[in-house]
Amino acid sequence: MGPALADRTRLLRVEREILVIGCWELTRIAALREASLAVWPQMRDRIQRALRLSLRGIQIVPCDPPVPTPTLPQDPDPLRRALLLLETRHQERVRLGLETE
Repeated sequence: MGPALADRTRLLRVEREILVIGCWELTRIAALREASLAVWPQMRDRIQRALRLSLRGIQIVPCDPPVPTPTLPQDPDPLRRALLLLETRHQERVRLGLETE
């Protein structure tokens, strides 16, 4: 559970108070599961403090690598950019199960 794995994993969802993380390098899943168990108490505490979200555990599952998203031209209006960013973050939190519509 470190920076080396950050580009090989992604948050998938929160399901029944379990944080589900996907990893697309199948050879690393076993090691990642072991490492995640070792650091879970610290991760859980940080998530609780930052998001006020109570979780009971962590699960590492295989997943597909993310699909590259095309970059959109940046809006010259800073307010519209900020609103779009907030909406994007809200949609991601809904997808992860942290918020509802």
